[in-house]
Amino acid sequence: MEDHASQPGPDGSELNATPSAEATPHSPALPLASVDEISTTAPETSEARVDEIDPVEEDLPSLPDGLPALPRTAAVRKLASALVGYGFSEGAATAVARAIARPEEARKRLQNPDIMRVPGGILHTITTQVWAPAVCHFPGNNREAGYRVYPLSGTLSPGHFPPLRGLEAAPGETGELILQAQSRAHVVSAMDKSNSFLARHNDLTETIGQHGILRELLLTVVRIDHDSEDESPVWALAGADGSSRISASHRIHALGASDVLYGLPGDDRKYRQLLSQVLGTGERPREEVTPDDVKRARALVAPATLVLRFIPDESSQLQYDQAVKFIVGITHVEPPKPWGAASENDALADPVIEEFLRAGRLTRTRAEWFAADLTPDEVRSNVLDPWPDTRVAEIVSAFLNAEEHALFRKGVLRITAKSKVTVDFKAKVVTEMILRPWRAANADADAADRVSGTRSTLQRMLKWTPLQASSWHVSGDNDPDKMLESALRSLKEGGSSEGAGVELGLRGGYYLAVHGTLVREARGRTVDYRTPSSVLQRMTENPHGLRTLHRAIIDGRQNRKPQRVDEIGTPQLNLNNKPLEADDTWLRTTFTAVGEAVSSPPIEGDVTTPESEFEAAKAHFANLVASLESALVAAESVRGHSRAFVREQGWPQVHAEDLGIRLDKISGRLKMYAAIAEAAEEAHTGSADESDET
Repeated sequence: MEDHASQPGPDGSELNATPSAEATPHSPALPLASVDEISTTAPETSEARVDEIDPVEEDLPSLPDGLPALPRTAAVRKLASALVGYGFSEGAATAVARAIARPEEARKRLQNPDIMRVPGGILHTITTQVWAPAVCHFPGNNREAGYRVYPLSGTLSPGHFPPLRGLEAAPGETGELILQAQSRAHVVSAMDKSNSFLARHNDLTETIGQHGILRELLLTVVRIDHDSEDESPVWALAGADGSSRISASHRIHALGASDVLYGLPGDDRKYRQLLSQVLGTGERPREEVTPDDVKRARALVAPATLVLRFIPDESSQLQYDQAVKFIVGITHVEPPKPWGAASENDALADPVIEEFLRAGRLTRTRAEWFAADLTPDEVRSNVLDPWPDTRVAEIVSAFLNAEEHALFRKGVLRITAKSKVTVDFKAKVVTEMILRPWRAANADADAADRVSGTRSTLQRMLKWTPLQASSWHVSGDNDPDKMLESALRSLKEGGSSEGAGVELGLRGGYYLAVHGTLVREARGRTVDYRTPSSVLQRMTENPHGLRTLHRAIIDGRQNRKPQRVDEIGTPQLNLNNKPLEADDTWLRTTFTAVGEAVSSPPIEGDVTTPESEFEAAKAHFANLVASLESALVAAESVRGHSRAFVREQGWPQVHAEDLGIRLDKISGRLKMYAAIAEAAEEAHTGSADESDET
């Protein structure tokens, strides 16, 4: 069998060394050798190393108390055997047994597991302690969803791996999730990128190094299958909740994904030596212990809830992967630690797609197209239309249709207990689904504001009432000329452009949004306060607007900014005979609100309206909140004797409690106003489930 000790990374560089396939953890036999004789006392530190200790480290943090002893291999074997008897595969049992810090204790708890209820089934779990180097963060962690580069974007460079696909599970009772990957190199590349992302966006290294992992991880077995025939499956214990904590602990121990998933599982002696050296820190002379030694000791063990088995209710269609998504979603899509609006909404898109697939509304190929998991070449080979506006129209027709509201809501409830799924909420989820390939192609730092602005515009555009109507569907003809012809005929004969006009509005509106030609309403930026959907509605009510939308599709498909056209659809030119680009001001002043004269001048100067006053007050409040956050960061950055002063001395209790009470009151009032806005939105849009409850 081929040795995989040196595999090329996605950029041609060499990945961390991985063991040969024979050393993977799928074998039930643990390579024990004489590891029981490994001393728990670390080798003596050289004089040179002692001399390097900084004299200012006199106040070295104390070592953690109560660390478990290195378990005997016989105890690990017995636990693995008990797990097999419980229904685990041999590979899974091995991965779990070697990760648990107190195997005898865990074996007793197997006899009386805890029960965790999820919609459609139950989970058998036990609480235990695990060695952090033996668990990995979750593949496809949804905190990254808003930043993922999808294959459909066409931006993956040759030799670079795509994101890991979603985890799946077999129907019925199981305790394993399944990850399908191209190869070990694919897994290592994706997991290392994920580690880097977590280090940038939610780095807990300092906290974990100071206090250890205090909050329980939620762990599940993941079987990693490789497409490469000469790479056997491996099993890992992954943190469905707690990826940032796990990632931080690995950085403290200088472990990469290759070490955790392939290296240490295939070399039990090396793994136990790592644990032994850290555990031996407490036996060494105090002057030989460094701050990094203390951090490694604190980051060695983590409390965890381990999922043993998922048991669906009778007649339930719920699968284990959906149950895990629900638990993680209920934690993160709703606070305490939000993933961010884009990632939260993107994370909800996948279970919605899966629910429509399960119900037979989508084929597997169309589901992958909507999820942006097909490459441009795969889109063409599957005889799907390659234009982005066609995918947009198909997604909106499938998911925003009022007849499918219950199915959409069912998908959302897979990972969150949200009681109301409003038109506004659906528009946000569908927006992220639509933007996946475009967002990935505009992922550089300079494009962040552009992506945010486009997202905001599309969210408001997708609340356009005709898009929710059960009577509207995609025509199936992707020719914009035929759409325009049909819309003009309907407008002339019946006074409305009908479904063809809606489709022109949606397709053309998409290009207007992504090119920044139409933007969300805002004081000082737009000439009126109409939403993008209101502007689109007005454009579909007259021939000039329909021809402008038609032109937006033509230009958008050529990756050009939409041009201005006159009443008969001829592009407008400047004095140098160059096409004039359309912009938000031109759209709003050309296609004015009903009853407003076309020649009405744009809003200029200081115009006081309730809307403008509230916008100013709202912006002022947001700036104060940002200043408050900055002030707290400044207070936290004041250094004390050995760490942040506030972490040494705390915040005076009376003062802190008073501030906390005042902030809680402000938070309560904001939530009340948010609820009022939601109710007003539902009243305006006629939300389909105004009184639904979970």
